[in-house]
Amino acid sequence: MLRAKTKQTYVNYKKQRVKDDDYYEDVSTSTDLYLVMCSRLLELGLYDKVEVWYQCNHEHPPGIFEHSTGMKERFFMPEYADYGTDDEPHVLFVRGDLTGYRFVLPKMRSAYKVYYSAGNYYCPNEKWSKWNLVFVDSTEHGKEVEERLKVPVELFRKTCVDKYFNPSSEKDYDVCFVCNAPQWKLKRLLLLKDLALELPDVSFLVLGLTNPDQVEIFKKCRNVHFDGYTDRHRVGEKMARCRVGMVLSGEMDGSPRVIQEFLACGLPVLVSERTTCSHHYINSMTGVISNDRFLSRSLKFLLENRGHYRPREFFEERLSMEVAVDYFVEKLKRHECPINMP
Repeated sequence: MLRAKTKQTYVNYKKQRVKDDDYYEDVSTSTDLYLVMCSRLLELGLYDKVEVWYQCNHEHPPGIFEHSTGMKERFFMPEYADYGTDDEPHVLFVRGDLTGYRFVLPKMRSAYKVYYSAGNYYCPNEKWSKWNLVFVDSTEHGKEVEERLKVPVELFRKTCVDKYFNPSSEKDYDVCFVCNAPQWKLKRLLLLKDLALELPDVSFLVLGLTNPDQVEIFKKCRNVHFDGYTDRHRVGEKMARCRVGMVLSGEMDGSPRVIQEFLACGLPVLVSERTTCSHHYINSMTGVISNDRFLSRSLKFLLENRGHYRPREFFEERLSMEVAVDYFVEKLKRHECPINMP
């Protein structure tokens, strides 16, 4: 068993310390699907000013990044209370729902405000702004948002930045498992450990797990290999060298982007039925949805029949960046988001 590489490197970008996989000079080198999607609105000439808002934390310091397409990316900070109306964009795409937003969102009188849930931010705060459109990951989520906010709700069609995720004919491992959250849930790691012990002939590659105590959980699992911290620009290369992907996320994770990334890499995927978005992406072309009690049986089935699935074909037809952007624009138009007319 390989020990996880726990070192994460940082770079100085515009006098700010940012984690190296989050470092990009421009949207053209970003792995963030939301930045690429929103930039396309400008590139297509549909809008003149578009912004994407995120929360700031230890990985994303507060600040403003202006991209070559003209799109602005803001990591939110309290000083935005002085945000002037001259800066108001035509389309504002908000990820997450932070307390500080209440100072700024009321000033966005003419901006078309789009909200998309981010993990635990399950429903936007109705007191902070009148949202024009809310995207969700499941029909159950949509019903709750509609009842609380009385605003238009649409399912989000998630994609990935295609150029970083491609199939490979070389295979080193059977199963790829990605820890796509900083504080990975112990319950899911224990599920993975039990699965590895039950299937000793199946090799697992775990990406993103850097906590030594959590790695130690697998000390008896000789078939589990760790690659620790992985740059987002290179994670697709490692995914593609596995035969299938596995996602054990829960309800509050919404739609883990690793599902779409696995499919783009040509991997059929085993997804826990607790993942609320699973039925929108997993079908006879892409993989298997399983109850946690039957993970072992489901994984063996998926590995034995992986040649019958067509995940990359499904991704290209339904989930590619081009298709997802067309879907995004269609929903904006449907809900009366004004666009530039030719």
